[in-house]
Amino acid sequence: MVFLLCPPPPGFFTAKGSLVSSIMHPQPIDFRFYRDSGKFLLLLGLVAFLGTIYSVVILCLYNVTWLSLVIRSLDIVTIAVPPALPAAITTGTIYAQRRLKRQGIFCISPPRINICGKVSVFCFDKTGTLTEDGLDVWGVMEGGSAGFSELVPDPGRLRPGPMLSGLACCHTVTLLHGQPLGDPLELKMVESTGWTLQEPEGDGKVLDAEFGGHRVLAVLKPPARGTVSGPSLISTNQWDSFVVYVQPR
Repeated sequence: MVFLLCPPPPGFFTAKGSLVSSIMHPQPIDFRFYRDSGKFLLLLGLVAFLGTIYSVVILCLYNVTWLSLVIRSLDIVTIAVPPALPAAITTGTIYAQRRLKRQGIFCISPPRINICGKVSVFCFDKTGTLTEDGLDVWGVMEGGSAGFSELVPDPGRLRPGPMLSGLACCHTVTLLHGQPLGDPLELKMVESTGWTLQEPEGDGKVLDAEFGGHRVLAVLKPPARGTVSGPSLISTNQWDSFVVYVQPR
């Protein structure tokens, strides 16, 4: 007797399957402006109800027939709450989806097209999530009151200031046997600045004399610039003072 065992297909229970499932069947979205739209429609319905009562009272005073009374009341309702509003919104979404398709952009969830009308700033995540394991820094744009500055492809060439110091210091990267460990994004961020992480050996009191007797956990040093050596990009007095960057938890 021979038994033929056929395992069932994994379906969406694998990592790639769950990703495909999330693309084919996106989760329902519930944003604030959807709730605000519902409140707006309720307000229009209230206006239509009050208008209907007013028109019924006025038309009854003029002895209008019941047929005319019903027709006029329905006119008030359709004026306050347009019945063609959902159809108009759907038609606009369909045309927007077609224009996106002509540009090579495919949208499997048309309601999200309406959400894009509320977006003022796009923050794009890294590409190559499915095809590449590593990360790479494309550039840095510093923001300010006047907007964003020009793109700096090499963060190590940023001018000394809070942006460069923040990229080099605001992270959770640590050293283990001389190798930096931490979040891949933070590792690439520190690497792009050219700064090096140095941790004192032993109990952390090797640099007591230089740092005023305080226990030092780690020190970040900027790369050497040509023949200039020694001064820190985060110090105004060439290592006489230090700026401490604290990352909130």
